[in-house]
Amino acid sequence: MVRGQLGRNCCYTIIMGYSWDFSALRGYETAFLLGALLTLALGVLSSAIGTILGIPIAIALRIHPVIAIPVGLVMDALRAIPNLVLILAVYYLPYQSLIGRTGPSPFAASLIGLIIAQMAYSADLIRSAIDAVPEAQLLAVRGLGFREWQVARWVTWPSVVRQVLPSHMALWIGNVKLSSLSLRRPRGNVADVQIARSMVGCGRSLCCVGYTDDIVAAAD
Repeated sequence: MVRGQLGRNCCYTIIMGYSWDFSALRGYETAFLLGALLTLALGVLSSAIGTILGIPIAIALRIHPVIAIPVGLVMDALRAIPNLVLILAVYYLPYQSLIGRTGPSPFAASLIGLIIAQMAYSADLIRSAIDAVPEAQLLAVRGLGFREWQVARWVTWPSVVRQVLPSHMALWIGNVKLSSLSLRRPRGNVADVQIARSMVGCGRSLCCVGYTDDIVAAAD
């Protein structure tokens, strides 16, 4: 009881004693606005496109094992790769030597990486939702004379949407948060979208900072 009261008093002292002065942020309103727009663009586009692309893959995971097994292995591998690694892989792929063309812009690389991750997770969620549709319901409507497309239209997909919607909402929220892996950093008069800095160990401290277009290293 006493410890809880002391904790509350301490928090109150810290909050009330803090100087709530954000005047140092004045002049950066445009940067915050551009960052918010970038977050919305990456989050919404990657979530929507990734979910749409996950639907045919989810169907492929339920057909003949000759197709389902390799597709499932690829999806498992993609889900195991961190989103930042996917983004950097898309950006640093040697497009010039492979196809003779330049690679995607930093924004496009971020978008493609997030789409790949969203697609892999959505495909597995949708596949599991399709498998969870009760077989008795399907047999019942088939017994009533429904054709397969009618079964899918009136039974399977409504059930799938009901099951995947809560988990997909959480997945979409997480995808919007992961859009912070892209950083909008002005360079002179031009604002380029950069991949966020990735910290890796350098000797005794975390001191290597990786960008999409340069590597900055510092040693203590």
